[in-house]
Amino acid sequence: MMAKRRFAGKIQTEKVRDAAVFGRGSGVHRKAAACVVTLALAMTLSMPAVGFADTQSSSTSTDAAAAATTTVSGYAKSHNRSDYTKTMTDTVKVSPAYGRSLKVYHYDQDRKKWVKESTYTTADTYSSKVKIYFSDYWKTRPKTKFKIVMGAVKGDGTAYSEPITQRYASREAVKSVGATKLSSKMTTSFNPITAKTAVVMNATTHELVYQKNPDTTRKPSSMTKMMTAILLREKFTLGHKVKITSEAANTPWGIGLKKGDTMTVRNLLYAMFLPSANDAACASGIAVGGTTSNFAAMMNARAAQLGCTHTVYKNAHGLDTVGNYSTARDQALVGSYVMTASNLGALRKAARTKSKVIYSGKGRKYTLYSTNALLGTGTFSGLKTGTTTLGGYSFCGAFTVNGQTYVSVVMASSTSSNRFADTRKLAGLTEELVSDSQQTAS
Repeated sequence: MMAKRRFAGKIQTEKVRDAAVFGRGSGVHRKAAACVVTLALAMTLSMPAVGFADTQSSSTSTDAAAAATTTVSGYAKSHNRSDYTKTMTDTVKVSPAYGRSLKVYHYDQDRKKWVKESTYTTADTYSSKVKIYFSDYWKTRPKTKFKIVMGAVKGDGTAYSEPITQRYASREAVKSVGATKLSSKMTTSFNPITAKTAVVMNATTHELVYQKNPDTTRKPSSMTKMMTAILLREKFTLGHKVKITSEAANTPWGIGLKKGDTMTVRNLLYAMFLPSANDAACASGIAVGGTTSNFAAMMNARAAQLGCTHTVYKNAHGLDTVGNYSTARDQALVGSYVMTASNLGALRKAARTKSKVIYSGKGRKYTLYSTNALLGTGTFSGLKTGTTTLGGYSFCGAFTVNGQTYVSVVMASSTSSNRFADTRKLAGLTEELVSDSQQTAS
């Protein structure tokens, strides 16, 4: 028989509280445990909550009955990861458990909302250990927030006057006084690369596989030449001859083009993609736009058409100047267009060429070597390096994973060699994530 009662009572210590709520405690004989529980259930308890810096608890018990404090311990409040090939796990201890659900969420920075990853059911005991397996979401960006959520157990204040078993008493005690809701947050840091900003983009869908400050504006340096090459090819045939102007011949860091000479569009593409010749880029821009300023306006309009929202070009070559900037995401969009547009096969061919000998209209010979150190390794097939004083070391790469083309962009890498090391790591990470995604889908 059940009898509902209301009492004003207060338990001062953890030991006494455990004895009253869960049928345990020194000085109480085991055989009297059921009586202790019966007495506890007949009282309205006021119990102090245990404070945790990383938890937020709120009581959901009714009729002024205080809730049993929920605790989740053993998890790491912060994870510092470097190896993307390993799964992130935590083993946590939950109490009171008794078959309650434990849910794991990550914070989706793009959608600005918490997304549930998985749900675990605790054991049918007061304390339960649960091994948590986190999804690969933390591998897609340098910092990720997670949280563990235990729902509250609502209490009804009911007391039992008849003797009941210890296990049943403990479960009903938790139910009667209620168990608080708990939300424990943690942060995972993952920084596999030295570049200050980076992305990996599916060249066809434009989905970002990895991102690190993707919309932070920086100097695009010679990655600018990808846009110059696009407009040059869209304007002229490959055999069209471009006249070298005085402005182009005097542009620094070129291959030494001479005023009054000519160069075919095809050879200008090789000059821009292999040694990153600024004089070839300047000549191309003037040929298309008439002047450098007019050509810059054309570049910006074309970038907008491709979906770039944080890009301003000021010249055809990418040398530092006031007001020019772009982002890793925007440069990946440009690179993706180079890798997928049916009319840009000549650009892709130039981008994957390691060396080339070309001639000007007057028979001048130029031996060109690519600045892309990844050509000939793995599945890399381009695209464009960049280096300036303000822009640092950057690189737009292209590679294939499971038959799909991906474009990576790193900007402001710490050294010239690190931009390629960064890109190799991003390619490996992409392969890991794509393979895991396909296995999950199947």
